[in-house]
Amino acid sequence: MIIERSNIHIPLMLFQGFWMGIFTTCGGLSRVIGPIGTSTIYQHYGTYATYGAILVVLAIALIMASISFKSFKMREPAKSGSISNASTVEYQCSKDASEKY
Repeated sequence: MIIERSNIHIPLMLFQGFWMGIFTTCGGLSRVIGPIGTSTIYQHYGTYATYGAILVVLAIALIMASISFKSFKMREPAKSGSISNASTVEYQCSKDASEKY
């Protein structure tokens, strides 16, 4: 997908921060709206309608995840014998801490 703004073509893949903000906002809204909606459904319609609504939402999420699974990108496995960046940083931090004391 490409966004066109004043003759500039920018692929949507470059807007990682934008999409992370959207997902964070949706997560925050779901934490607010979810309990309110669930308690309203429970109060007006009872237990079976509440569990049914939750089941429908989870089914939609499962379907969306299974459809978009093909577009997920897997990380390349680390080569055997090489030290990952996290291990190097962890070693450096522990080395610095031991030198201070």
